[in-house]
Amino acid sequence: MDRPVVSVIIPVYNVKEYIRKAAESICAQTLTDWEMLLVDDGSIDGSSQVCDELASEDDRIRVIHQENRGAAEARNAAIEQASGKYLYFMDADDWTAEGMLYDMVCLAENYEFDAWAGVPVDNSGRNLENIGRYTYKPNEMKADVPDERCAQMVISAFYIETYYSDMDYYIQKQACIPKVFASKGEFRRMAHELFDKNLLYTPWNKLYLASYIKENNIRFPSVHWDDFPFNLEVIRHIERVSVTDKAYYHFLRKRTDSESEKYNPSLYEKREEENKWLIDLYDGWKCEVQQQLIAYMKENPEQITTSADPKNTPEGSESQLSEEKTSEAPKGENVSEAVTLNEQGAVSFNFLDSKAASVPVVDIPSAEADEFISRRYLERIVGCVENITNPECTLTKDEKIKEIKRIISQDSVRQALKSAKPRSAYMKSMLMPVRIKSAKLTYAEGAFISKMKAKHMKQFASLKANR
Repeated sequence: MDRPVVSVIIPVYNVKEYIRKAAESICAQTLTDWEMLLVDDGSIDGSSQVCDELASEDDRIRVIHQENRGAAEARNAAIEQASGKYLYFMDADDWTAEGMLYDMVCLAENYEFDAWAGVPVDNSGRNLENIGRYTYKPNEMKADVPDERCAQMVISAFYIETYYSDMDYYIQKQACIPKVFASKGEFRRMAHELFDKNLLYTPWNKLYLASYIKENNIRFPSVHWDDFPFNLEVIRHIERVSVTDKAYYHFLRKRTDSESEKYNPSLYEKREEENKWLIDLYDGWKCEVQQQLIAYMKENPEQITTSADPKNTPEGSESQLSEEKTSEAPKGENVSEAVTLNEQGAVSFNFLDSKAASVPVVDIPSAEADEFISRRYLERIVGCVENITNPECTLTKDEKIKEIKRIISQDSVRQALKSAKPRSAYMKSMLMPVRIKSAKLTYAEGAFISKMKAKHMKQFASLKANR
């Protein structure tokens, strides 16, 4: 039996009233060559029986029953059994439009052609017969392009639907300009824009090349917010990525008064950990480029130009220092000892008579990416303040102010304030007391926001979406 084009993986836990709609939205896909793996993660509400019923109705559906171990382990169990060329992860309480799988597979299969153009070509507009390729109809899709010529990840836009009642809801589309990245470096330079549009955090707006995931042993970690670290590992070394501005997936949020008032005592620590994951990603990319520069210098010592650090050179004396303070660059094997990477990640030329100089600046993260990281971090700090001023928080008023002071006094917060450029009046106002280190004003503002949010949830959902 030929392998299916796509393996659709859905973890299932106590979602009896939603799972059938989710599964049926896949059964309705125009692309018909797929397998669905429903992972019943120890459900106790009857979801398990619904999964078995779905499998009996469609032989493309398989059910994996396991004890409750969480969504991460459920997805990982399915990855091990998945046989499709591509992997698609879906949540059991959402649904998707019927053309999603076909469109995303076409983008993955036609990566080389789109990379040449720099943008994804609409399937209906493709005319590939003249160059030896045939665009399959959805029910005839073969996905026969060699893996090394396919996109390793396809990213699509998606909808967030926040429901307050059946008749009261807010819909937000997350999207960015369509793009096909022709290289690893090109993707990394623009990754912050995808993060900024919330397109790199979740797995359900993406199609993954299975061989890339499995060969690099990428799995969902058993941590809070496991989606984010999974995708960080996916993009850490990725080279071939396509992005479309078409939205297919409908992420559903059910909001009630009680749900909006939940207090998370470990939220700040989780946000700090999450921010460190993102910084580590960019640090890794920077180190990789530095190591490449080091290797190039060792192989091509004649290309190295040495001079004192111009920042520390008195005006008008640069050329003199270059002539008198620089010794001859070492040759051959000696270069190996001359170029080093110190503990801080800076590259030095150790053959200068004066103090070591730095290698040409590695602009990672770029100024734009650094601004995004800082702004994103501060947005989450504001969220932590709102969490503390939540009426459900059990701390006393004095304890809340003390905790807020601890948070806004952190060096990481003070540093982020220097780089971030808040885009909305809401965020600018929320950060004003943080800038002056006033824990009491920050608390007062957060408490006011919490009260107003409880009364006007829909309006605040809009504010949060656009902050």
